[in-house]
Amino acid sequence: ADEYGQRVIDAIIDLADRYKDRAIAEGKTELAAVLERVPRYGATSFYEALQFFRIVHYSLWLEGNYHNTVGRFDKYIHNFCMKNGIRYSLGGGTLIGAFRHRGYIPWDDDIDIYMLREDYERFISIYNDNDRKYKLLKPGDTSRYIYTFAKVIDTRTIMTEDEVEGYEIGVYVDVFPLDFVTDNMRMRKIVFGAKKLLYKIRRCKIQKNNPLKSYTAYLCYRYLPLSLSAIDWIISKYIHRRKPSGTICEMTDTNRPLKGCYSIDCMASTIDVTFEDRTYKAMAGYDEYLSNTYGNYMKLPPKEQQTQHKFKAYFK
Repeated sequence: ADEYGQRVIDAIIDLADRYKDRAIAEGKTELAAVLERVPRYGATSFYEALQFFRIVHYSLWLEGNYHNTVGRFDKYIHNFCMKNGIRYSLGGGTLIGAFRHRGYIPWDDDIDIYMLREDYERFISIYNDNDRKYKLLKPGDTSRYIYTFAKVIDTRTIMTEDEVEGYEIGVYVDVFPLDFVTDNMRMRKIVFGAKKLLYKIRRCKIQKNNPLKSYTAYLCYRYLPLSLSAIDWIISKYIHRRKPSGTICEMTDTNRPLKGCYSIDCMASTIDVTFEDRTYKAMAGYDEYLSNTYGNYMKLPPKEQQTQHKFKAYFK
């Protein structure tokens, strides 16, 4: 059995080497660099894990194990949205990756999807997965779910993130709502200031470890006599604006700055974009959104900004 297992491992590594040589021939230097490391060594990023699973997927398929391979639940979400008339767009680093890398940014570790609030709420109300492989998690499901947006997880996997110690979910796709933002710049600055403070307080009440630079601020926020449900009510009523305007933004965390706002017209329609070996949807006004939020999004950021989430993920 050991000898057979070694032959299988050698064959998979040989397949990876041939895949790497082809990548070099086609000028795909980032992919070739990844294939120098996997599957020989453990994956250190989502992108490396993806390439590893693709090789294992193909190897199992060649052996006739058609139903034991790794699924693509991002594709499942796409098909579900198309079937039910739900408009979505790739967002954040995923959208940058589609245009700059035609797939994952090498150091990125998740998939971001954006929906207008109306589509988002319809999505979370009708979503189903008959195979029970891809489960929807959303705010309010459990007291341990700290996020203010939805995730679709692969139930065959376990994932723990350092910022939420002890809380196990699965490898996921993030689904973010886009909310209207006031067109009055003075009021917009006030709203964004309140948003930043509210989400800081919210995070301090949930996390046992200090997420702030100041421990004093952490203690003040954590023990502020304001319940988590009250904070969420304030955010829902005053930050997640329903009244239509000409501007939208992703308003579910502290990280999205004022410059991350863009015209509602950007999401008026979508276009097809290539992401890895699949075709997904992107907002037609992607350039305005990405330029406003990231500046020159086609330029690689400095090495020190090429960061990842801290997590551990594995199959059950």
